[in-house]
Amino acid sequence: MSCRVLKLARQPYYRWRNDPACDADSLRAYQIKALHNAPHDDPT
Repeated sequence: MSCRVLKLARQPYYRWRNDPACDADSLRAYQIKALHNAPHDDPT
């Protein structure tokens, strides 16, 4: 139902859902989060 509401095709959605994130994606997300939070942690 979500695919229909969001007007997404089912096949790419299930391919994305079943494909685990690789280590590079996890590392990239961690680095982006660290860069985003850096000014909040130490304003200088």
